[in-house]
Amino acid sequence: MISFVKIFSLICATIILSACQTGGANLKYKTIESVKFNPQETNYEKLVQGLFFKPEGEGPFPAVVLLHSCGGIRSHISEHWPKLFVNRGYVVLTMDTFGSRGMGNCKYSIPAGYSHYKMARDAYSGLEYLRKLSFVDSDNVAVMGFSLGAYVILEQIALFEFGATGDRKFKAGIALYSECKSFGRSVGYKVPNILVIMPDKDKFFGTCDVEPGGVSYARHVIKNAHHSFDEPEWMARGHDIRGNVMEYSANATREAQKVVADYLANIFGK
Repeated sequence: MISFVKIFSLICATIILSACQTGGANLKYKTIESVKFNPQETNYEKLVQGLFFKPEGEGPFPAVVLLHSCGGIRSHISEHWPKLFVNRGYVVLTMDTFGSRGMGNCKYSIPAGYSHYKMARDAYSGLEYLRKLSFVDSDNVAVMGFSLGAYVILEQIALFEFGATGDRKFKAGIALYSECKSFGRSVGYKVPNILVIMPDKDKFFGTCDVEPGGVSYARHVIKNAHHSFDEPEWMARGHDIRGNVMEYSANATREAQKVVADYLANIFGK
C-alpha cells in the first residue's frame, strides 16, 4: 500500500508517562499521540504505546525505533536489543502495535484488525515523538524491525521514504529475517539506507535476492541460523504460522548485534 505516500501530514504530539509490569520487569511505557496521514482522517487509534529507554546524560543521542514481530513484545525488543543500543548511547523506543490496540500475537493467524499501515503509522508516530525531545539528535533516528516489523519497513516505510519530502524521514532502516517480496525488485526509485539481515535457513531467504535494476541495499547473511534467531523464547525449536522454523542462536544473535552496531555507528557517525 502506497496511497499515503502523497498525502502524508502530521499532527503530533502529547505525551503521558506511565509504568507497566511485564514479565516481572519494570518497563517504562510512553503513550504517544498518533500521526495523521491524511488531514481528513478520523477513524484511527489516537494514542499508541511504546517502551522507552534512554542512556544517562543530556545528549543529544541518536535514536532507534523498534517494530515487533508477530510475537509482539518479547524479550529481544524489551530487553536485549535496547540494552545494546543504550550502552552505545542511543535512545530506544519499542512501539507496541498489537498491545496498543488490545490485540494478541499471531498464535494461529494475524490478529483481527491489524494492518501494515497501522504499524507504519506507529513507526512515524515514534519518529515524530523522538524528534521533539531535546536530548534526541533529531537528524539521527533509525527504524529497525523484526519479521513482521521488518516486512513493514521494506514494503511500506521504504516506499514512503521515497515519496516523502522535508524532514519526516528515518536516517536508516534495518530489517531482520523478513520476507522481501517486491522489495529489491522494484525499479525506478531510491530508498533510504537499508540493511537486511537474513539467516540462511529462513524460509524467505531467497526472496531477498537483489535483481538487476532493482533497489540496491546492504545485506548480511547469517550462516546456519533460522527465523527469530535472536528470541530466547525459542530455545526449543518451533514453527510460526507460515511454517518457518524458529530457533534461538546465541552465536547468530551476537553476529547480528555486531553487524547492526557497526552499521549504525557508520550511519550516525557515533
